[in-house]
Amino acid sequence: MGRKTVVLQCKHTANKLGQHHVVLTVDAALFCKLMELKLAKPEYQAFLIVRLEGLHTALKFIEVIGKHVQFSRLREARVEGNCRKS
Repeated sequence: MGRKTVVLQCKHTANKLGQHHVVLTVDAALFCKLMELKLAKPEYQAFLIVRLEGLHTALKFIEVIGKHVQFSRLREARVEGNCRKS
């Protein structure tokens, strides 16, 4: 799937949700390509926001939350409280 197709799918989803902008957080390799696409297409300039390197921050945040939950003893609390998975 090409960059243009991904951007258009994101725009379609955003429109369905009543959003006017699409924020894509990418690494350095994709950042340049998306900026070229944005500058080449005037219709993209109004809705597309491209962010650099936030992807790594978001992934690290998810990793830390996962480790926190892993060591929080939630599983043991669920068993002790006789709770079942839904």
